[in-house]
Amino acid sequence: MLVRDSEGAAWLIMAVKPINLKDFKVQVGVVPDGFEQMIPQGNQKFTPVVGNRYSIVIVTDVRKHECAYVLQEGISWTAEE
Repeated sequence: MLVRDSEGAAWLIMAVKPINLKDFKVQVGVVPDGFEQMIPQGNQKFTPVVGNRYSIVIVTDVRKHECAYVLQEGISWTAEE
């Protein structure tokens, strides 16, 4: 999952093991079990700035599954309080 702002990548997490997408939920800024935060590095927390516009992209790679495809869907939003 990648969150971009006007300056580029603001938050990036990647799965470190296969994830079951059936009941998968993500809250921006919260790293779920089975994921590692790549941006920002270290223990820095990503908090969206109120009023800033962001774009979220979730890439799902299921090439090892019988219905193989790569899904990439972008969603834009403006941070609110």
